[in-house]
Amino acid sequence: MTYKNTDVIEEFCNFGDNKTIKSGSLFFEGDTLFSYAHHYPLCIRLKDGFIINSDGYSMTTSTHKGHLVRELTDCYNFKELEKRKKAGDFQEIKLMDTKEIRKRVL
Repeated sequence: MTYKNTDVIEEFCNFGDNKTIKSGSLFFEGDTLFSYAHHYPLCIRLKDGFIINSDGYSMTTSTHKGHLVRELTDCYNFKELEKRKKAGDFQEIKLMDTKEIRKRVL
């Protein structure tokens, strides 16, 4: 079966099966969404959130990232983050160095 990029992203964001699902240039395996190949993890899915790779790569990868952010915005109410912050569930969001994450994924 052939998938569109938006189908792959939707399946990934909605915690779809951990099987490999591919479109032409976008795929995910388990909890990692890749753009083009294993050398560029676009997003890592965590139990309670997502880590999006902020490193640039190409125009196509930027398009993938845009689709991903839109899908996450549709799936998750970001106002909920503010509620959780006020309730003391977390104090801050820290940016992570993706090089360390990339080493663990590869």
